[in-house]
Amino acid sequence: MRWFNGFRIASPLQAAVINSIEGGEDLSDKLHELEEYPISSRGDALTICRALEIVVEGELAPDAFPLQDLIFLFQNVKNSACPAFSVLHDTGIPLLIRLVSQGLRQRDRFGEQDLLCALKVLAFYGTADGATMILKAARAPLAPHSYTWHLVFRAFGPEHPETARLLSELSHPLPESFIAVALLDAANQYRRQKKVARHPFDSTEGLARLKTYLRSTHDDSYGVSAAAAIPFLTGRGRSQLLNLALKHANPTVAMEAAWAAAKLGNRQGIATLSSLCLDLNFAEQARQYLEELGLKDSIPEAARDPGFRACAEFSHWLAHPSELGRKPDQLTIVDHRQLPWPPAREPIPCWLIQYRAQAQSDLDEDDVGIGMVGSMTFCFFDAKLNQRPLEDIYALYCGWEMAVGKLLKIDTVTPASHEYDSCLNQWTGGTLEHPAVTAIAELNPDLKYGRRLVALASATLAGNAGWVVLDGPQSHWYPATEFAPQESSLEILKLHLGRQLLNLGHATSRTPWVKPSPTLQSGKIVDAYSRLLSRFNETTLAPDEWEKLAQQIKSHFETYLEALDTLHPEAQGAFFVPLYEQVLAAARRAEPILGEETFDIFSVIGAHFEQYVQAKIQGGHGEEVLPLIELLTPKWRSNLGYSLLGRAAYQLKAFALAEPFFLKLKASLKNWKMAEDMGMLAAIWWENGQAKRARALLLECLAGVLAQSRKQDESCEAQFQSHRRMYLKLFPKGESTLASHGIPPTTEPGD
Repeated sequence: MRWFNGFRIASPLQAAVINSIEGGEDLSDKLHELEEYPISSRGDALTICRALEIVVEGELAPDAFPLQDLIFLFQNVKNSACPAFSVLHDTGIPLLIRLVSQGLRQRDRFGEQDLLCALKVLAFYGTADGATMILKAARAPLAPHSYTWHLVFRAFGPEHPETARLLSELSHPLPESFIAVALLDAANQYRRQKKVARHPFDSTEGLARLKTYLRSTHDDSYGVSAAAAIPFLTGRGRSQLLNLALKHANPTVAMEAAWAAAKLGNRQGIATLSSLCLDLNFAEQARQYLEELGLKDSIPEAARDPGFRACAEFSHWLAHPSELGRKPDQLTIVDHRQLPWPPAREPIPCWLIQYRAQAQSDLDEDDVGIGMVGSMTFCFFDAKLNQRPLEDIYALYCGWEMAVGKLLKIDTVTPASHEYDSCLNQWTGGTLEHPAVTAIAELNPDLKYGRRLVALASATLAGNAGWVVLDGPQSHWYPATEFAPQESSLEILKLHLGRQLLNLGHATSRTPWVKPSPTLQSGKIVDAYSRLLSRFNETTLAPDEWEKLAQQIKSHFETYLEALDTLHPEAQGAFFVPLYEQVLAAARRAEPILGEETFDIFSVIGAHFEQYVQAKIQGGHGEEVLPLIELLTPKWRSNLGYSLLGRAAYQLKAFALAEPFFLKLKASLKNWKMAEDMGMLAAIWWENGQAKRARALLLECLAGVLAQSRKQDESCEAQFQSHRRMYLKLFPKGESTLASHGIPPTTEPGD
């Protein structure tokens, strides 16, 4: 072993790390196989430290090794009493400090996420030297817009030995950009727990910065953070800041200001929170604030009504950025009943609540859906629940919750399999034509269902297509005509089981609930989208307006093009490039205001980038894409970005430009052997006279895909054949070489 002389492989982790460095095996894949492997032995810790030392000393290029995977292992230490902890603490942490120090001096040596990951570990281990390096990184600044700074500061915690020092040293001068906001949120939390004596923004500079956040039109969350800090300030400017926050146009900021005022004993703040308890969109948060402040008596009696509380909870849930992301405009209770919810089967109160969020443009419909508040609060946004009987809605939520809780396991059945055909014998109804079992549900004994397995089969009955659930005496036929088009068969199985578990029986008919979706005429689509484009090109838009428009432009981009093609069939396909370039020009104008979010890879620019590249190449103007690749390179630092930009450069035959993207993808993508991009990288090496290197890469990819196909149910045939075609294209006489390496013509099993 070149780098691990003297190391004895004594654990799966050591084998994974050493074989990754010595033999080029994929460490990410190996660690995934180990899942949450606990680091407890001294040998494991020494292996991690040696691997890190190899990278820090420059013996191994960072892009040739998944550095983040190695750093993450520090967080998997079993506990502070195990032998591994002292090794990682005494030897590993100094190495991480050196790594970050090198990265700050040479910004292109390591990826920003590698360094930020190291900072999280340094915060977690709580050493003084680690805190010093975090302070240096914040001052540098390293990745000042990254959300990871939130995680770094959160790792300190109120009991952390370096928290007071961190807050003190970063208080003057305050850091810039999002690092300051992350610091503000951490300090607010610590002061809320009365664990830190002084708030870092409690200064003339801090008051000025908070005032800037409250007046900012870029992100109202900054205003919320600023308002939350007000009770912990002592300067004379606190009252002015509080008045500014209470008058804020964003109601969420104003409510946070009301909490701040109430915490300071201000009667107006208490009264505001009390009144907000009666506003469904803010009631849940306002109630929590009053309870936190010991002011339960200020909660109005009407706000204690169970139905009102259910609506308030649902509104609060909907507003979360991971859900609807906004407050609903209307909430209506459509049903309320007591249901014997499994597994306990004790009756609990459940509500079905319909929300309505008004359309954001003439191209949108009002967003309408039905959620449930009961054993949990949840909503299926795309399930068209308003087109289902109420009992079906309860049943679907029940089936989903049982699956999430691992009380119900549903698996698809391979089409050619006949393993569960015997389940068809449970059907005693009319003659089924072409029945095929497609899914099987395994029920946990805790559900006390009376049957461990329930099957679902597709079939035709009396000339009608549909599904039959094979469930003993409860077996039931579900005709496809009673469901919306493209209904998931797995949902049918959850629906059936949910109804049985809740004692809801079977529906007599679902047909009256199925409704066709409304459609807009092409002319109206073009007119409405043209108005959006006109506003999109304005230079006086506020950032939040621009962001909303950008989302609408993306959402209806293809619909608009389809409408234009319908109205102008003679020019079909000619509208895409001008439209894309118009949006691109608008994004360039907005970048100074919105920063890096303007060219987000999931924006309309990223979503249609590949189509644009193809259109320019087909039109004979591929060279015009090169400046766009140059523009997007520093903005798309992700696996998807490396792939999109690398493929574009490859198609333009700009191989020197494409190769670094593919190398970065190979270094950071967990399942890189599955990626078609590796075939393109091999082709570049072949073009550059590195045929041996190209052959080795493709053979490794083929072997990796083959191994993966044997470990999972889903087919890997498409990825396998992509690599195989590229291999035979580069090496036309390579069939014998493939055979000698145990590479078959296909991953599919033989007859």
